[in-house]
Amino acid sequence: MASNAALGKLILAATFSVFFYYVFWVAVLPFMVIDSKSWIYSLFPPMKFAFFVPAVFGVVLLGGKMNNAQIFKLFIV
Repeated sequence: MASNAALGKLILAATFSVFFYYVFWVAVLPFMVIDSKSWIYSLFPPMKFAFFVPAVFGVVLLGGKMNNAQIFKLFIV
């Protein structure tokens, strides 16, 4: 079994990889002046998922960690 330090480094590397992939997809790719049929576009899903997927994860995270009273208080107060 991997040590805690090695496991932590693996999780950190995976987190940074996902973060940079998402930032490139959302913040860089739309402003690149290349043909939309370029090979680089095949590495990323369609842009309509760029905000849909994080929104779904956010709703699931909020719904899983909070009950209705806590969510109501979060938005009202």
